[in-house]
Amino acid sequence: MSFSVCVVCSEQPAIVSRFVTYYLEQGAEQVFVYLDEGAPDPSLPPDAKLKVVSCAELLESRGLSRRPQYIEEVQITAYGHAFETFSAEWLLVCDIDEFVACPGRITDRLSQLPADWQFAILPVAEAVWGPGDPKFEPFGCSYFRTKAHKGLGRAQSRILYGQNGRFLVAGLVGHCFGKYFVRKDAPVTSLGIHRPESAAPLKGGATHDIRATSELFLYHFDAISYDRWHTKWLGRLEKTRDSNAFQFNKGTQLYIQAFERAQDPEARKRLFSSLYEINKRQARFLTLVGQLRRKHLWENSPDARRLIDKGAFKG
Repeated sequence: MSFSVCVVCSEQPAIVSRFVTYYLEQGAEQVFVYLDEGAPDPSLPPDAKLKVVSCAELLESRGLSRRPQYIEEVQITAYGHAFETFSAEWLLVCDIDEFVACPGRITDRLSQLPADWQFAILPVAEAVWGPGDPKFEPFGCSYFRTKAHKGLGRAQSRILYGQNGRFLVAGLVGHCFGKYFVRKDAPVTSLGIHRPESAAPLKGGATHDIRATSELFLYHFDAISYDRWHTKWLGRLEKTRDSNAFQFNKGTQLYIQAFERAQDPEARKRLFSSLYEINKRQARFLTLVGQLRRKHLWENSPDARRLIDKGAFKG
């Protein structure tokens, strides 16, 4: 059972290389990288399986002379292009900081999905630094928290993380919706951010609903490092000052306000630590309720591990 992967990004070359390297090592038949800004970097692995596409050129070829206001529109256009051209049996739609992993090979797990499934949703496991991890080292997390049990997320987050627990949704800081694989012959009308769209209901479900694929997870590095987190939220703060910019939802607005109030560097580091670092007590509790996974993600990806060891990732 073969798969390809597609991603839209505007990232440091080393981070793009790490993503490409990881998925090639995991057996991807093709890796489609849609660059939202800039040109292909020569440091990307020279591999025939790698397809690098300029988003600007793609949009122009689709008759869009101006870039859409929202990145989601760019993503949907790029995913549609990948779906039209990929040659494997499944296409993985994900972000540049997301890595699918499982015991064994991804291709073996895909072969164990029901034969009539046209898509498969991957549950999220969100990277956090925990006991024994190199503190805030980029991609250095070995703890991954999963979605809180229904109805318990808000109360549980307040207990575990104090006042800043209000920024978590279903026990996670980043998205809790997952990403997905879609089968090549699925009658889709478009590929959305978190699931495929179709005129008629598609057959599919979540990988954790099938015993043979229950260990197939999307490992999400929502915060690769403190400096990258700080840059991202500084950008979002600037957008809130632009009346013509995208309006964030209420939860994100509260998060931005807390970021703005934490004026000095130490206060912002404490905010970051409260959201992306867990202590022994928090780790024990999350383990007890089945919401924490321990995984050394790079053990089966030696080339990606070497990129990290070389310090290729800037803060």
